[in-house]
Amino acid sequence: MVTPTDAQQRIRDYEGLGLLVIAPAGCGKTEALAFRVSGLLERGQVAHPRRVLVTTFSNRARDNVRDRLKDYVPGSTMRDRVTVANFHGFSARLIRAHAQVIGIDPNLTLPESDWVGEECQRRGFDWDRRRAVEDVLRRTKQESVDDAGVEQALIRARNSDALAIERHRVTEGRLTYDDLPRLAELILADDTVADLYRNHFSAVVVDEFQDLTPQQLRIVNRIGYGKTTYAGDLAQGIYGFAGAVPAEVDRQVRAECTDVIEFAESHR
Repeated sequence: MVTPTDAQQRIRDYEGLGLLVIAPAGCGKTEALAFRVSGLLERGQVAHPRRVLVTTFSNRARDNVRDRLKDYVPGSTMRDRVTVANFHGFSARLIRAHAQVIGIDPNLTLPESDWVGEECQRRGFDWDRRRAVEDVLRRTKQESVDDAGVEQALIRARNSDALAIERHRVTEGRLTYDDLPRLAELILADDTVADLYRNHFSAVVVDEFQDLTPQQLRIVNRIGYGKTTYAGDLAQGIYGFAGAVPAEVDRQVRAECTDVIEFAESHR
């Protein structure tokens, strides 16, 4: 546990639920988010049995945030009041719990590796052919479309390789990493489900907001519009290849959040 800087203390003590934190590398952002969650809980802004949802992008980032939170939130409170998940993991939970809402099997095989890449390799595609398949599948699945909509979009794109792989995926009853947020968004389009999660999570925290895809931001908004703390720095965006559009996401987040706290400098 460390003594908070002035900026970290302001983030901890900020009583609104919607907040944008601009934090360059090495400024203590993860520590600040731990302070933020601790403050929300201690002030009673997230009252039992409701929880705080903390979202990240990778398993490593998820574990890092969780470990830092343990320094400021007691173990029993962490278990009962805080959910830390990356976007794919959270999407998988939604699918398992509410697949019937969109008429799919909740027991579809979840991804454990890059199945699309492996399938391209199995089919003997060279690098350019594989990249074309992965790009069109990613772009298509970042829209709010069901399986039939994906197929129609691939037909319009005239990429027979991607279409064949997508049909094989459906036949095998499996999901890819791109399918997880796509189906989660479709599930959260149901107002009953969205209301359930809005009620369950009194506050949301998003780490590295600049790496959000528009689809991931739509998912966050369905659960936590107006009660989300976004933290990050446009200069640190690294997920453009995966569909992140930092400038557009920044515009939307600033329209949502009435207040911005900026760290003055990095301490690296």
